[in-house]
Amino acid sequence: MLTHRLAGLVLASLIAFSATAAAELSLNPRRAVFNEGDRSASLTLMNRGTGQETYRLYWVYRRMDESLGLRAVQNADQVGTPSAESFIRYSPRQVTLEAGQSQTVRLLLRRPPNLAMGEYRAHLMFEREPDVFTSGDASRDGLSISLNVAYGLTIPVIVRSGQIDHQVTLESAELNRDGERTTLRLQVSRRGESSVFGRLRVTHQQGEVETTLAHVPNFAIYSETARGEAEITLDIESANLQDGLIRIQLLDREEAREPLLSEIVLPVNE
Repeated sequence: MLTHRLAGLVLASLIAFSATAAAELSLNPRRAVFNEGDRSASLTLMNRGTGQETYRLYWVYRRMDESLGLRAVQNADQVGTPSAESFIRYSPRQVTLEAGQSQTVRLLLRRPPNLAMGEYRAHLMFEREPDVFTSGDASRDGLSISLNVAYGLTIPVIVRSGQIDHQVTLESAELNRDGERTTLRLQVSRRGESSVFGRLRVTHQQGEVETTLAHVPNFAIYSETARGEAEITLDIESANLQDGLIRIQLLDREEAREPLLSEIVLPVNE
């Protein structure tokens, strides 16, 4: 019984730690894309916490699944798209920041000659130095747990060779209501050689009144994913979803004016 209680305390503490760590580490922008002619890029890493932190940078491997989520894989061969790791250099590889301090991380592309047309990708990890977490008192009850807990953020680093393109389509949308929770199940397809970085906007229109139900500022579909299904939670407190239309729009974040990539209009009463 005591062991279960101790494990529960550890789990609760780890959840709280992850939420706090996520808020304390800031990266901008959240991706680096090298198109034809690009040779360098820079990122800003900021420590928004209250104490000194050390961050280590290194490559990791991520693959997008059919839920449009990223999962860790063991090596570059399992990612499903060619790796950019071998021709990207970054500096620094480790940085220590005081509270509120920021650091510029520079990326340099050494584009190989005669690089085959297509898109190449790697993920750069920014990992905070592990914290030692201890729960329990071994001197009192003989039980304690000590863990090294690390936290990090990853960003995609993408290199494009040649004039490659993509097409993305919002194929279908289904409104689901489960008690007080309302979600939108969205089917998406992508064609072409490149990944898609968009902004998803869901609004409810009733007459001349438009209400925002959801906003996903970073809606990505990577090049290894031809089809995917996303579930979006809707904020319906300020909308009357008994009538009207739900409009789902995917806008292109890689263009300054954010042109419309795809759109679905869904009648609420169906």
